[in-house]
Amino acid sequence: MNHLEAFVLRPIDLTSPNWSASTHRSRCTVFARDERAARRIASNEFRIAVARTMGQPIPTSPWVDEDEVICTVASVPGGISADMEGLVLIPD
Repeated sequence: MNHLEAFVLRPIDLTSPNWSASTHRSRCTVFARDERAARRIASNEFRIAVARTMGQPIPTSPWVDEDEVICTVASVPGGISADMEGLVLIPD
């Protein structure tokens, strides 16, 4: 069984059209079992519907794309409890 970790997700390039598909466009911390789950949780948390422009690709969530968002593991003093899974923290 995997343990929970804190993943810090940071946007790389906010000029990408995919950011139109997200309600949040800055750093966040996600508590998850692995990076893939952390990215999926952020994607679900910040998802927004966008209109399709004819002839243009449909914007997709940037949170799941390694070219759009850097994901690193952060240390958490005191550890992480199981009930924190899926929690997304946005700094003030």
